[in-house]
Formats: sequence, C-alpha cells, structure tokens
Amino acid sequence: MNKNRKLINSDSLAAFYKAAVGVKETFTDKKLSQLISAFEHTYVEDLLVDIDQARKALEGLPVSFYDHLATNFSDNLNSIPEFWLILDCRLYEVLTPETATYINTKILKEASGTNAEYLYKGVTALDSETPDLALLFFGQIEHYIAAYFIGFSYIQLENYPNAIKSFLEFNKGLKEFIATSKIPEIDKNPSLLFFKWEVAIELGYLYNANKEYDKALQKFDEALCAINLEDTYYILSEKSLENTIENQFEIFLNNFLFTLEKTTAYKKAVTLLESVLEFNPNHTGYIQQLQNFKERLKRHKTANTILRNIIPVKKPFNIQEFTKTQLVAREKNLEDMIVEQIKYGYEVFGKKLEIYQDETIYGRQYYIKAVNGILDLLLIDKATDTLYLVELKRNLAGVEVVTQLESYMEGLATEINKTIRGITCLHQPNPELTALIKQKENIELFTYHFDFKKLG
Repeated sequence: MNKNRKLINSDSLAAFYKAAVGVKETFTDKKLSQLISAFEHTYVEDLLVDIDQARKALEGLPVSFYDHLATNFSDNLNSIPEFWLILDCRLYEVLTPETATYINTKILKEASGTNAEYLYKGVTALDSETPDLALLFFGQIEHYIAAYFIGFSYIQLENYPNAIKSFLEFNKGLKEFIATSKIPEIDKNPSLLFFKWEVAIELGYLYNANKEYDKALQKFDEALCAINLEDTYYILSEKSLENTIENQFEIFLNNFLFTLEKTTAYKKAVTLLESVLEFNPNHTGYIQQLQNFKERLKRHKTANTILRNIIPVKKPFNIQEFTKTQLVAREKNLEDMIVEQIKYGYEVFGKKLEIYQDETIYGRQYYIKAVNGILDLLLIDKATDTLYLVELKRNLAGVEVVTQLESYMEGLATEINKTIRGITCLHQPNPELTALIKQKENIELFTYHFDFKKLG
C-alpha cells in the first residue's frame, strides 16, 4: 500500500478482504451475499490506494461474483451512466486482465444495441488505437458521458480543437448532473473528483498545444482544487507513458511549468516546485528548474526557460513515397496540406475559405452523429456565410462519393442552420463520377497533382 495516500474507510476495506478470503475458502450463497455487500460498501479509491492487496482479493473469486459485477456495470451504463463512469470503470485498474476480459465479454453478450455495447466496443477500439472506429461507436451513445471518450478519440487523431470541445461538453453535463442529483454530497465523491481532475489536466495539455496559456493555467489550477498536489504526485508517479522515460507526473509538471513560464507567473512556479520538492527532495531536475525560476523572479525578466516542451503536438508529416500516379500516401496528408494553405492565407478550391468552428464543432475530422460518419474538412466562406463540406479521396473514386457527401450534408444540416455545399477532391475521378457531379448544383469536383522537376 502507498503509505503516502490515506484510506477513506479502512474498516470497510478490511471487511471486504475478510469476505473475499471466506468465500474462497468455502463457497456458500450466504458468503457470496456477504462478499457482494462488503464490496458495495468499499470505496473504489481505497482499492486503488491498496491496489496490490485489492487485486489479490479480487482475483480467483467465484464466477457468480464477476457476473454480478458485469450486470451492475451494464445496468449502470444503460440507466445512470454517471455511476459507471465515476465508480465502475475505475475498478478496471484493480482487476486482472483475465477478469476484465471475462466481464467485458459477459457485458457484450447481454448488451446488444445498448449504450453498454457501444461504449465497450468504443473503448476496445480506442485501446487498439483505431480512434476513427471508436468515434463511430461512441457516437451511438445518447448521453453526455460519451463526450469524455470522444475527447480521447480526438486526441489520438491529434485533433485538439475538437478534443477540447468534447471535454467541455462532458464538463457541462457533469456539472448539471451534480446540480440536479439528490445524492448527499455527490460533489465530494472521490471518484467524481478524480474525473474532474483528469479532464482538467487533459484540457490543460490541450490548451497548451493550442497556445491558449491563460486557459491552460486555469485548468491546471482546477485540477489541483479537485485533487491536491501531493496526491496528484503519487497518482501520476505510478504511471509511465509507453516509449518515454518520464512518468506522468513529470509530464504534468513540465506542462504546468511551461504554462507558468508562458504567463510569466514565476512566483507561482517557485511555490509549485518548492511544494513538489517536499515529497521528492532529491530530484535534480526539479531543483534545477526551481533555481531557474528563482533567478527569473529575482531579475524580473521574461525569458525562455530551459524547460522541455513535452506537450503532445502533431508531428510534421512527410510524403514517404509516390506511386506512378503520384498519390498522397493518405487522405490525412492531403488534408494537412490544405489546412496549411488556409493557415497562410492562400485560396483553396478557388475560394477564400477558413476552417469552420463554433461552440461544438471544429471542422476537421468532425463526427456527424445523425449519419454516424466523420467528415474530412468543414470550411466556411465568411463572405457568403456558406459552408463547404470537403471529402478527400487519395486515388480513384466512383459515384459512391456523391452519396456519401449528400448523406453528410443532410446530417450536418440537422446541426447547423446554414447553406451547405459539398466538395470532393481526389487524384483521378472516373467518368461516371464526373458526369454525375455535373448534374449536382451543390457539389463540386476537384483533382490534385504533385510534380517534382529536376533543375539543371
């Protein structure tokens, strides 16, 4: 057990451990009932604090206990999804992979066509790093908690503006749930505070990536209001990111310090680092950073500190190879190039266009719920207040692209009250597609080409 983190209710945790031992020794229906009752009175946070012992207790229990968990998880998802989010899903950190797989399989067998099915399939897609597929599943869920997972899907797609909008939508729904809930002191529930903390941190990272440093600072402060700095340290220090030497606390701290640097809040940075060094006094990197900020504070100068910027930002792409028809390797590369053209003020598709955005939409890889599809680009001609829904294809495409475009345009029209036109851009249209689009007044067809010429 991590001695630096305190248990909320050690008695209930001990009662659960005792019941688990008892049912493993001799199974009876009465002991199973006692185990379920003890487990339901145990705080999830206590299981996470004492995670090694808790995992042993939860391993090797009767199948009927896991069936009970699966039923509860599914019922919560389909009736009060907040309970699943703030309580049930955090239990997966304590379960063994084998137990988690059993519970997930049980849920999917019994949850066809429900929120539970879509969420579990979406999470599976997210875990396998197929965020496009995950978005399609999460988009079927008629509840705001889907926005939490949609936010992480957009992060995997490196679509930070839509990730921000999704997390803000989740926060809005959670706030309304707290305000209308009749559960006593629900706003102080440790698991609920965890999600407020986690989303605030993610928003801090995203605002940093978007260079909105004042907003990032606000979110990091909100995170530490939900869970204090010391507990944040112990929670995140236990987790490392794949292929990095930094644990998640170092990433959090570097992002926070980066924000404080950009907002010239040197005094706050000094206070933050001094607090961190109280529970990690020998970390040479933190000591050096503290000295840097003290010197900056003393001189009252704004300067770039030697902080590593490890905000998750989009890596620059390159076209790795061309076929004989000189194709872009992926539609996304073509999309990036169009966005770069817009960024530097060039016309695209013969028009002065910008990426469309409002309170809920950012026009890149946006999920259209009404048709269960993801658009490539949504651009706006502000002079005429006309939207252009752009579908990109890397090579040949047939008449099916028109059907897709028209479907997306109809779906988007349920969300936005503006004139919407369609554009499809591909390398080589077939004659049938060209002929069909000539009959469409609201859809335009463009091609693209790349040429490399040797000089001299």
